[in-house]
Amino acid sequence: MRNAASSRRREEDIAGSYPGTGTAATLRRALPSLAIALAGCLAGTPAVAMAATTPSDATAPAIPAAVVEQTRRALSVTRDVLSVPAHQSTGTILVGGREMGSVETFAQRNPPALRETMELAGVRQTITLLGDEAWIEDMNGSVRALTGAELQAVRAAHVLLFHDYLHADGAVAATPDGAAFRLGKDAGRELRLGENFLPETFHQSVEGSATVTRFTEWEEVDGVLWPHVAHQSSGDSRFDMTIRTTSASYPDRLPAASIPRPEVGTARDFEFAEATGALAIPIDFAGTLPLVPLQVNGRSASFLLDTGAGATVLAPGLARRLDLVPRGVM
Repeated sequence: MRNAASSRRREEDIAGSYPGTGTAATLRRALPSLAIALAGCLAGTPAVAMAATTPSDATAPAIPAAVVEQTRRALSVTRDVLSVPAHQSTGTILVGGREMGSVETFAQRNPPALRETMELAGVRQTITLLGDEAWIEDMNGSVRALTGAELQAVRAAHVLLFHDYLHADGAVAATPDGAAFRLGKDAGRELRLGENFLPETFHQSVEGSATVTRFTEWEEVDGVLWPHVAHQSSGDSRFDMTIRTTSASYPDRLPAASIPRPEVGTARDFEFAEATGALAIPIDFAGTLPLVPLQVNGRSASFLLDTGAGATVLAPGLARRLDLVPRGVM
């Protein structure tokens, strides 16, 4: 096998991350709630149900029409919130008061389309929705189509982003106390309103894991209100975070090619040598660590075989010596 990645090294390889279950696990845990916090959809796991096409059960009460109208009016300043055709925003992610990442969102109402890219501690993932199809691009650059609950999660995020649960024919039900919108077919996902009728908190409970996202600092953006800060609490302070908007707009149309259709497949960081015969790959050991000699941009190096690593750690100085151009957060 011949390494051919030296000139196109993926940014996570040189971004500086943590192997094993560190940053990767934090990102996976954060994604579902982040999708709701920004009404976007970086949902690595099925954590948000799609707005149901029928009430969640036969006895579930309907959202009072007066509540729907008051919420719609609260969100609309000089423009009807249900008339905005598109949305664009960027934000920073803070963990423990420190800036740890960023998020960028592009979305259009009809036909439904959304693309959200999140980078946390150098690890990047992107979610794309086009109509009834959705895909995720993972931190290794591999793209796969979403189905089932994951697809429902992305579609639900689009509904929340454009507040489509407020439509008169909206496929949502009220909680038993009539104080919240219930999304999906169970009571585990609820959007609760504040006294001012603005969305205040989103509660979700999935397989015994509960998170609460609180929306604050609502400010006018192009005639409608947008929450500039979202605080997420999961019961474990290691995964609590704050998402702060740095820019937001509701344009009449998005920039060209801002939501491209992903190409399903596995990223190629290598190519196979021609099969001219058997190839013996020497393996050295440093104690118990297996090392494989290789060439990077014509320079000799050693590669540590570690199949359990969630991301590769490469010092910026070494990257420069190997003529690898750093991208992303270092």
